[in-house]
Amino acid sequence: MAMEGTNHEVKILLSNLKIKRDDLSYVKLDDYLRKFEAQELYQAGDLILYESYRHLALVLEAKPDLLRVLTTQNKVEQVKLRDVSKKITYR
Repeated sequence: MAMEGTNHEVKILLSNLKIKRDDLSYVKLDDYLRKFEAQELYQAGDLILYESYRHLALVLEAKPDLLRVLTTQNKVEQVKLRDVSKKITYR
């Protein structure tokens, strides 16, 4: 590859180039794993702490990217999985 306005050339090895399609397959796999993880980790009836351990809630429904919860103020809210701090396990 020749650089404009100069006599210099830059060599690019084909092994260093990626096809856009490769990246998309990784994204699809990552999304699948995230959805599978959410279904396995949280179920209706679980207690969770969210927003840096500030709020306690009961899980009503687990979706791939968020949870519908009942808070201690008797309000139904949607909590993103990344906001969940901890799942409380009881015996």
